Formats: sequence, C-alpha cells, structure tokens
Amino acid sequence: MESSSTPTDRWKALDFGPPSEGGDEPDDPVLTDYLGDGAIAVITLNRPHADNAITTEMGARLTDVLETIAVRRTVRVAIITGSGDRAFSVGSDLRQRKSMTKEDWLRQRQDFDRTLYTLRELRTPIFAAVNGIAYGGGSEIAQSTDFIMASETATFGQPEAMIGLSAGGGSPVFLPRVLPPGKAMQMLLTVIRSLPRRPTASAWSTRSTHKPSSWMQLAGSPRRSRATPQPPFRR
Repeated sequence: MESSSTPTDRWKALDFGPPSEGGDEPDDPVLTDYLGDGAIAVITLNRPHADNAITTEMGARLTDVLETIAVRRTVRVAIITGSGDRAFSVGSDLRQRKSMTKEDWLRQRQDFDRTLYTLRELRTPIFAAVNGIAYGGGSEIAQSTDFIMASETATFGQPEAMIGLSAGGGSPVFLPRVLPPGKAMQMLLTVIRSLPRRPTASAWSTRSTHKPSSWMQLAGSPRRSRATPQPPFRR
C-alpha cells in the first residue's frame, strides 16, 4: 500500500503551524530580569520567530531559571511571559520533535515534566502574563501558575488531539479548575472547534485582562514597591 503525503490545512483553524526552518536562534531562549531591587523576577520565553515553541534546550533552561528563583530569597513574586506580540508559547517545538527517535522523545517528555513540576512547586507566587496564543504546552505553563493576566488578544487551546497526541502536561487535571468541566473536556477532546472559534481570556473563569504594555508598569508601580518590603509569602 502506497502512502501519500497530503498537506494538511488543519493548522489554519488555530492560526499557527510548526515553526519555520532557518530562523535565527537567540543566544538565550529564556531571559530573566529582576525589577524592584530584585523583588520581582520577570521570565521571558524568547523564541519569537517560532512562536516561543519550546525545544529540549529551552525547557532545560526554564527549569534552571525556576530553580534559581526558588532559592533567591529577595524575590517576592515572579512573572512569566512570551517574547513578541504574537504568542505566549505554542508548546513543544514540533519541528525538533519530528527528527527525534522514540527514546529521544520520551527523554524530552521527562525533561518537560520536570519543568512543569518545578513551576507548580515554586513557593514564590508566579503570574503568567499571556500575550497572544497559548496552545498545548504553552497553555499548560499558564495553567501551572498561580494567576493568569491575559492580554486582549490572548487565545488558549489544547490542539494535541488534532495531530494524534494527548495533552501530557497536566491540562486534563488543571484545565477543569479553570473552565467548567464540560468545556474543559470539549477543548481537550475536540481541540477548540466545539467552543467559540477563539476562546479568549473572557472565556476563562479566573482571568484578569490587561494590555501587555501595562504589565511591567504594574510590576514597577509604587503600590507594588510599597508591598515588596513585606516578608515574602511562601506556600
């Protein structure tokens, strides 16, 4: 039986596709800035040319950043966001995964599990500042934080089922805590097409909507500065 390689247009429904080849890689795929005399840690996923898709190396770097923040006693709060205006993160870099062996893929899965576990166990309160699309693992990173600040263009989705995968980063557990269970099930099993075409921040029950330009202003505001001298909250 001959196999055919018919192009698919399934990505069009989600407004994104696998990262293009040949993009210039940044020197550091995860940036860290400390504001307010070190009290506010800002983590930026930094692969905008690939919609901040997460490679194995980027996941390891994010784990290292989170572990550093966890032991940095001056940090009172952390914010994680994505570089550029288009995407927070579209999850795993599918182009990298395409060339992996089964063993490499399972090893990457273990590495990503460690990243998400480190994020969820972080005792420092952490916010996700979601700008643009947050799909797959990107959506699961947002779900793993304590609170989500979504921009007016934020869109959330779990498209794994569309390409024959299951959501393996915790969304079957965490998504029903954000959405009504029935809608969470729809998103997980039928991608997003059974929900409104663009399930933006207004569809998420615990969202706070802000313009991206206001996030850093909020972080550096006098109200936040007055709050930072207080003893750090530890979960």
